[in-house]
Amino acid sequence: MITKEQFQQAIEQRDAAEKVINEYTKQSRDAFAARWERFDKHNEYFTDSDLIYSATSRCKKCEAGLAYPKGCDPWHQWTCSGVLKGIGTDKGHTALPFSMYEVLSEQQPSANGETTRPNEPSSETADH
Repeated sequence: MITKEQFQQAIEQRDAAEKVINEYTKQSRDAFAARWERFDKHNEYFTDSDLIYSATSRCKKCEAGLAYPKGCDPWHQWTCSGVLKGIGTDKGHTALPFSMYEVLSEQQPSANGETTRPNEPSSETADH
């Protein structure tokens, strides 16, 4: 049988864990907000390693793969990766809010390895 003291100790441990989780979540959210602000002010763009790409969906204007930055929240959107990487402007490029569109991510098992991520140069084909 569980004693009243054991029950109280479990509650205290749960409360401590919730505080850690909440602080970590806040720090992550704040870090992404700061990163997004630097992007939005055209001070710092994202790189391919910062992005999650779609499996097959592309920008209707420039055919770049759609992507979103790692660490964004559920209110974000799939955006033309060219815009996120600072290539071109954001006028007329595709942006699809997560809440309105279902886009298959490269990370989903059902993508079967498909991605719109640009090919990385192979060391075998690089000029020496």
